[in-house]
Formats: sequence, C-alpha cells, structure tokens
Amino acid sequence: MSDDKKARCDIGQVIRCVVDESDLDDGQRRHLKECPVCREELRRLEDGLRRLERTAAEYTPEPVRRPALPVEEHALPHSPALEWRLAWGAAFSLALVVLIAVWTVFRGGLPPVNYQDVAREMAEDEMLMAEVLVLEENPLPDAYREISPEETVGIDEEIFDFIVPVEGWSTDQESRTKEV
Repeated sequence: MSDDKKARCDIGQVIRCVVDESDLDDGQRRHLKECPVCREELRRLEDGLRRLERTAAEYTPEPVRRPALPVEEHALPHSPALEWRLAWGAAFSLALVVLIAVWTVFRGGLPPVNYQDVAREMAEDEMLMAEVLVLEENPLPDAYREISPEETVGIDEEIFDFIVPVEGWSTDQESRTKEV
C-alpha cells in the first residue's frame, strides 16, 4: 500500500460513514470504498455495532407495560358561543376588580388629617433632636459634669471608669484574657 493511501485513511471519515454517509463528499466516499484499510475498519465498526445491538437486546428487560406515545391533540372547534362566554367572563372579572378597589378606597379610606396634631408632633421631634445633639456633645449627667475635667479636654475612658468602676475588668485586651 502506498503512503498516499495511508495518509488519506482517517478513522473520523470511517465513523462519519457509519453514522451518515451523506455527510461525506464524493472523494471521501470513493476512498472509503476503494481503500482496503478503511473498508476493513468500516467492517470492524459495523460488526461491533451489531454485537452491541444483540447484547443490548438480550440483556434489556421487557417493560412492565408498553410505552404509549402522546397523541396529537386537535384544536377545539371554533364556536362563537365560546368567544362570548370568554368575553363576558373577562368583563365580569374586570368589573369585580374595579368594584373591590372602589369599595376599599371609600370604606377603609384614610382618616382626615388634623394639621394641629402634625405640627405638635413636629415640635416634639425637634425637641428630641435637640436633646440628642446635646448628648452628643457631652453625654454626662449634670451631677457629673461638675466634677469632670475641662470640657475642652474631651471625654475619655478614665472618666467613664471613674463614673462606673468595674472591678476586675480592664480595657486592655491582654489583661482581659488573663483574668478570665
């Protein structure tokens, strides 16, 4: 056999021939029919597939019941009565939704707004915010402000330890782990 024929022999072509011979062009089909190496490979593949088919048929159990393929359903016949029923049903549903929406708005509507109550609540909110701002600046109660150092120094951990002493508790992480 020449080197030219060996170079043209391709197992992929043989497999494509087994799967679908129309996938190959005329030159490839002619080569597969003329080349003894490719014909032998094609014969071996087809024999292997036949053995696989026999083995699969032999070892495959029979189904308990015969599988039923789905039957093609036919469209419902066109009838004007069906269209009218659908139209009336849609109109009734829409009217019901609108009726429920209107009823909830008028029945459970919002109470009238009393602007004096709103103004009073706004004034209370402003007073609360003023208290929060004062506490941000100096959170100490009046009794402790007298004994605290100057306001310009600021508040640090020592002041809080003086006000609320916690015995056996230190701010240092290492001493916390040692004491516990």
